[in-house]
Amino acid sequence: MALSQAMLTRMARTVMRAEGSLVEVVTYVWRSTPDAMPVQYPDLRALITGYQYWQIDTMIIQREDRRLRLPTADVLWVPTPLDTVLRADNSLWQVLTVSGGLAEPFTFFQLRHIG
Repeated sequence: MALSQAMLTRMARTVMRAEGSLVEVVTYVWRSTPDAMPVQYPDLRALITGYQYWQIDTMIIQREDRRLRLPTADVLWVPTPLDTVLRADNSLWQVLTVSGGLAEPFTFFQLRHIG
């Protein structure tokens, strides 16, 4: 039996509340094409963590990369490799890969620091 999207959203919100002080507010900047005007999605509550040592392979996932987790219900756009994430410390991160999403409580983004 598949869970409804409403149930998945409640699960994600509960997990984010449980993470408490580890959750930070970010701005996601989406571009549909390289020449498109960027669209900002500010004030998203996100969890950003590093990768486990066994996940790092230096070709795809580097030691400095981060993993951003957003509740899927908050992802109102179709992510592209042109997207960036602005963290509260004003550091800028490029979106490299996306996983999870539809029919799951969370969408995961691999981020690489670019500024």
